[in-house]
Amino acid sequence: MLVYVAKTFRQPGSEPWAVVRSAIGGATVRWSGGAGGGLRRVEWTIDADVTWGRDARPARSAAPAIGTAGPRVLLRGRLGLAADGAAHLLLAGTPVLLDFLGPPPPRDAAGTWIELGVEAHRVRLYPYEV
Repeated sequence: MLVYVAKTFRQPGSEPWAVVRSAIGGATVRWSGGAGGGLRRVEWTIDADVTWGRDARPARSAAPAIGTAGPRVLLRGRLGLAADGAAHLLLAGTPVLLDFLGPPPPRDAAGTWIELGVEAHRVRLYPYEV
């Protein structure tokens, strides 16, 4: 996904963070790239087990989005479910792998719009070049 890195920062004793914006919204998340800003292609990762019905649930809106609610990052996209149980969130064309803890989403949720909300420190961006 293409994002604009507005700024990167590090607080004493912490990992790097970045304030990012995209065509579908923005958030402040952990950053695995160098210092500085500008346009970057990134991979999103969620470093948390997700619970269906708590962290991930059906969305009220059928449009991709990135945002925040207090200390949580909100990602809205379509749910992908593989036959082997693997899951991902398709965020504006970018797959974000998900690890579900406990019962997985119902099979009929595949392809539907969901909203994922996780603590900001559990979301990390990895920049890459094509």
